[in-house]
Amino acid sequence: TDFIADISLDLFAIFLCMLFVYKTGPSIGVISFFIALIIYIILHFVFYSFREKIIKKIFK
Repeated sequence: TDFIADISLDLFAIFLCMLFVYKTGPSIGVISFFIALIIYIILHFVFYSFREKIIKKIFK
């Protein structure tokens, strides 16, 4: 279940980033892509650490 949760979270984050890139506009495609990538990495680490804390709290 952990693996599936990670994949769905990643897909959700990627979707958000794609939406952000689309809204920002294709005129600065490369820049917005890198911004989206940075946001995705930050989101990934935030969600992952948050999930770890929740799991530790539940199983204590």
